[in-house]
Amino acid sequence: MANAFLFPGHGSEQPGMGKVLYDKSEAARKLYQLADKITGVNLTETCFSVDEKLVFRPLIAFPAIFLNSLAHYLVLTKEQGIRSGAVAGYGIGEYAALVASRYFDFPTGLLRVIELATWVEKMPSYLRTVIQVDNTPANLVIKTIISADPKVADIAAVNRPDQVVLVTAEDCIDEVKQLLIEAAEKNKAKEPQFDCWENDKGICYHSSGYYGAMQHFNAFSNRYNSAIPSLPFFSCITAEKTDDKMTIASNLHNLIKKPILWSGVIRNMARAGYGNFYALEPSDFLTSLMGEKLRERMEKNV
Repeated sequence: MANAFLFPGHGSEQPGMGKVLYDKSEAARKLYQLADKITGVNLTETCFSVDEKLVFRPLIAFPAIFLNSLAHYLVLTKEQGIRSGAVAGYGIGEYAALVASRYFDFPTGLLRVIELATWVEKMPSYLRTVIQVDNTPANLVIKTIISADPKVADIAAVNRPDQVVLVTAEDCIDEVKQLLIEAAEKNKAKEPQFDCWENDKGICYHSSGYYGAMQHFNAFSNRYNSAIPSLPFFSCITAEKTDDKMTIASNLHNLIKKPILWSGVIRNMARAGYGNFYALEPSDFLTSLMGEKLRERMEKNV
């Protein structure tokens, strides 16, 4: 089976992540040192010593996740001799995946991630309530939310065939729940299980609430050099493999406004023969989203 490398997104960060790689790997150290040189600040120290209360802040989390995942990728492919393969990124992890695939170079990816974090902090989403829906088929949840009139929620991510993450306003929680319960009953589907919380950590859950941030980001960061990816790349907002530069650029322009179709990414990778997965993350979030058989393979590689 061919290898597939999965780059994590916002929400997977942990205080001090990357420090072990930095201490043990020359390739990782050089990457962090290059990031310090490019930005002109001690980004390495910020990534390693950040307080737990600030670790989710986009201006800290975005570059930290980007650097940690790429350092992990270099350790595996350059120092441990694991063959490169297909790549995909969960949300902002797409930037690291595109650097790995050589769509754009490391400085471009790093600076764009920092610029995006700047606008996400300046113009956070107005949708602050998160509803994770488990058990009910994802297709039914998606159909119900999309067809709701008036609109009551945005789809942030389709993580598994039975897990969808929604974002909404606090006063819409009960209405969203009732819609999905009724849809499950009508379609004789499994009853939805809900987990709701306020996004008080500022995690970037994809939604139309980031329209303003993306408009400003795209206006200031529209020009960059790119190349056809040298590795198979699967987009997290289409779930499809693509090497078309214009398509990738368009997807990046809409990245945090569109839902993450992660379930589709993993399905399409597996169908294409990429069954040996490596999750380049400090937590086990991506691992937890895999089916049982794929998860068993992944855990052996982490």
